[in-house]
Amino acid sequence: MKLLNFLCSALLGLLLAGGARSEGVLVVDAPPTTQSPTKVTLKVADDGLARLRLKWSGANDGKERVDFSLSPFKASGQPDAAVGLESGAAAPGAARTRLQQMEVSAQGTELLLSGASLTADVSYVGELAATVGQRQTLLWEITLLRPGAVSAFRCPAGAQIVGADGSTAIAFPRSALLDATTVDLRLSPFISPDKELGQVGFAGAEPGRGLQSALANVALQGPQLVPALRTVGLTEGSTYSGRLSFIIAARTVAECPLELTMPKLAKGELMTDITSLTRTVTLPLPPPFDGISGSLGEASLSLRLFEKSRLRRIDGITAVIDGTTASPNGSFEPSRHLAFRINDTETPDFLQFAPVSAQAQARAARTLEAGEQMNVEMRFKQLGAGAYTFALRFVGANGATPSPKVDITLNVRHHWGWAVVAVMLALLVSFVVSKGIVNWRERLRIRRRVWQLKQERFDRHIDIPAVAFLHVVLEQTTQLVDRSWFLAPPPSVNDFLARAERVASVMRRYSAIDAALDAAVCANSVKDHYREEVVRAMGRIGPQPLDQATTDKVVEDMGVIAAHLADNPGVWYWTHLTIEAKGLAKLARNIEPLLRG
Repeated sequence: MKLLNFLCSALLGLLLAGGARSEGVLVVDAPPTTQSPTKVTLKVADDGLARLRLKWSGANDGKERVDFSLSPFKASGQPDAAVGLESGAAAPGAARTRLQQMEVSAQGTELLLSGASLTADVSYVGELAATVGQRQTLLWEITLLRPGAVSAFRCPAGAQIVGADGSTAIAFPRSALLDATTVDLRLSPFISPDKELGQVGFAGAEPGRGLQSALANVALQGPQLVPALRTVGLTEGSTYSGRLSFIIAARTVAECPLELTMPKLAKGELMTDITSLTRTVTLPLPPPFDGISGSLGEASLSLRLFEKSRLRRIDGITAVIDGTTASPNGSFEPSRHLAFRINDTETPDFLQFAPVSAQAQARAARTLEAGEQMNVEMRFKQLGAGAYTFALRFVGANGATPSPKVDITLNVRHHWGWAVVAVMLALLVSFVVSKGIVNWRERLRIRRRVWQLKQERFDRHIDIPAVAFLHVVLEQTTQLVDRSWFLAPPPSVNDFLARAERVASVMRRYSAIDAALDAAVCANSVKDHYREEVVRAMGRIGPQPLDQATTDKVVEDMGVIAAHLADNPGVWYWTHLTIEAKGLAKLARNIEPLLRG
């Protein structure tokens, strides 16, 4: 009964086609139909697609647009399966049960049926309907057979070309509907025909470095997967063979052989407009004086890069430190002290190799176009005073050789304000030190004089005003010197000490005579006479300041008294007494006439 319906539908379609369209009829071109024109058996290929080729039969040599639709496909003992339609222009993996306005030519057009979700080795039957406007509707009974497992991804054909910067852009279309949202990727070693092992891997955090042979949890977004494959140091003109495996839940769902070819590239030669740079800069003053001229913001050096022939483009240009470096603290640290601007664009990683994709290469700051030049500005930061020396070379991903070496010397000096401050500080320190030494010596000299005077305090004669004056001067001088640890004592201290020393010299004579009188063996009247002479000599010291002349006279009189006392106390006493008696007698004789009259 079902077969009869198909035959009737086909016959009706032919009649309608014959009545409404004399140019031709839509028929199956491949595979050849052996049972009936309306029954077709298709085999699902390894990529999950079955291919049905349709064309217009008859005299029509043009093209016509056709709407196609699929019914669910059934199999004995299996649930209904969804089979999708694809066209050559449709995005891979975009399967659907309806396909409208597909253009079919007289020479033939291929219609793709996605059967990746079918159970292997089971025949599924469904219907394909084709509508040409409102004129005719054709039906075909389609039998699909998937002989084995279908790869979840389609493998690229032929060798894949590696970019000049080592990057690739290999697309793997999805050929099966996967429930998973991520997939794990694993690469086998890549070997050249000369048994050379190539560095091929997935880009990590730093592109071009630390390539990984496996990548986990790659998101499945869109109809195809483009993993970030990178290569390093492949030999130009050689082809490296390996395999890429797709793993979901520890099961390999696809495995693609890959051939990567590194083409022979025309290499440019980088040149610089200068081979040495020397600059002297001045450090700024700290805030708020940093507005004074000579700030470190002017510390920058510039040079220009160009390709020697001006005919070739160079990509992925990188600066490389060449040889030894020097700085005030040891070796020069580029990451700390150096920043680059390329063509007025900040390039913080210019000292690190960072390949870029072919699509972004034209816009990359590291690309030197043919016939152009690249302005490289080096800015210095966090510098201390001293000399910084290092050498740079510039290399390109597709450059023949590094550029000539550029020797760079940066002399950093302190601001002139620091010199002024240093001179002022030196003058201040010199003044403080010299003044301190002078004052220290003066205080030391005064302390020595006080110490010497304190050796003889004349405590036995404390009732004498001169001794009391001596004690007061010594105490006050000691307190004044101890209190003033830096400044010199006032000049009056020396004046009072001089007077105290004069008093001390007089008191020495006085104390010596007093001790000699106590020890002398003579009558008390003799001693009293000497004491009277001593008191008479001491009477020269009055309330006024004791000057040197008075001191010398007192000391001289004391010396005379001490000499007579030491020689023979009685002789000077009786001599002096005789003189006084003669004087009294003379006075009496002079007075006697006056008394008689």
